[in-house]
Amino acid sequence: MIFFNTRRELITIKNISPILVCVAAGTALGVSVINIWLWPLVILGTALTLISVIQAKSIKNAFLYGWLIGIVKILWSLIWFWSVYPVDWIGLEPGLFHIVILILYWVPAAMTLGVGLGYFGWVYKKYISSWPPSFATLFILSFIWMISEGLGAIVFSIYTLGPGSDITLGFSFGHTGYALIEHGLLSEAARIGGVYTLSFLVGLISFALVLLKRNTAIFLLLIFVITAFTPSVPIANKNLNLKVALVGTEFSAPTEQQQMSQEERWQVHFGYMKAAIESGSDVIVLPEDMRLSSWFASPEEIFDTYDSLSDKDVIIIDSIRAVEDGKTVLQAQIYDTKTRQVYKFDKQYLVPQGEYIPFVYQGIISLLDPSGFLKKAISETAYFPGVPQSAVDLPDYIPPVLFCFESVTPFGVKNIIKARSGAPFVAHLVSHAWFKREPEVLWHQLDAMLRAQALDNNVIILQAANKAPVKAFYPNGQSIKPTIFAEGRGWSVSVIDL
Repeated sequence: MIFFNTRRELITIKNISPILVCVAAGTALGVSVINIWLWPLVILGTALTLISVIQAKSIKNAFLYGWLIGIVKILWSLIWFWSVYPVDWIGLEPGLFHIVILILYWVPAAMTLGVGLGYFGWVYKKYISSWPPSFATLFILSFIWMISEGLGAIVFSIYTLGPGSDITLGFSFGHTGYALIEHGLLSEAARIGGVYTLSFLVGLISFALVLLKRNTAIFLLLIFVITAFTPSVPIANKNLNLKVALVGTEFSAPTEQQQMSQEERWQVHFGYMKAAIESGSDVIVLPEDMRLSSWFASPEEIFDTYDSLSDKDVIIIDSIRAVEDGKTVLQAQIYDTKTRQVYKFDKQYLVPQGEYIPFVYQGIISLLDPSGFLKKAISETAYFPGVPQSAVDLPDYIPPVLFCFESVTPFGVKNIIKARSGAPFVAHLVSHAWFKREPEVLWHQLDAMLRAQALDNNVIILQAANKAPVKAFYPNGQSIKPTIFAEGRGWSVSVIDL
């Protein structure tokens, strides 16, 4: 049962196990960011988190309650991990071994990312619990809530350190601010600070319901509900006078493409390129790792082939697996047919386990796989960060490239446009070929991340995707599916005017 403390108006929960309250809080927080309709639960989950640490009988219990809430929250927000089962790219039959591999990533990821909320509980119980309820207390506590989510990401990055990785705030799955992207008016706060400002607001609203007087809390809750239906501030999108073709493909894995003859594969690639050219677009964006350039002997052959098909100048954005200085990188290759220049730069933020193996897992793999078969198979597909975009002299009219996983860091877009104030838009290259079924809960979170970054950086983000939706994200926070211009065997070309 829920009660109001008559002296301080604090909400308390009695006759219910603290563990069950923690699980309920973590569940509410986790599902709020994975489903478009459940976002209001973020307020309930955050309020329950504070109630749990308030009622903890010691600083240690407050930390453990917060940690448990964080673990449950992340288990839900990373539930999309299971969409990759079976992990057949390792060359072993599906079964228990695959399940163990996924558990060894899913659960430790939740435990490390969840540490942030444990820190929140510890700070509250040790320093803030004796403070009188006030707006100053609310602001400080909300700031700590925001910091705690970033701290969880840092702990996760330490846990997943490996070749080419860094200690970073990048892995932002589960950040509560993403839920507020669905709130009409409050989503505007992402213009200043992105998801971190939104997480601060989540704390501010939720903690007010717990700490402030009942009438004040109810008034604030009504304001929150009313403004949820208030449209965000309309901002005119930039008139760039650009037509962009976004290619979408349905290539499940390289092994499936290998079942097609070389001629059949060429016809597929030539089909979507021919359609993109016929659309009269100024820029053609291909999904991540599409490797169109691998069909040609040299950049000159690409330019000559294009010139034989069209007189219109165009920019083609491709990406390919390349070897630079003995290291494998995922490399963007941008072809400017007007100047016949090729610009190259490499993916910087890599997927733990997917694109490199953290040091801790290298030891685990050695124990589970004494033959070295699995370690060898993984090392052959491992990537390294290469040349960043900041190290390449790019004209302003060349769109910066945001590789697939780089969108999960709140600074992904900021990092690539900070020196490119004239960039027309950001090209987001995506491939989800390693999923065995559509990871819709992942897509919703990725959309929220891109919408927050479009607002934060006042920039258009265009997504070309393999095995994922083709979309456009605008600086006013909206996302749309562009109009399909042409379709073929396993591909589509969508066109958008900017």
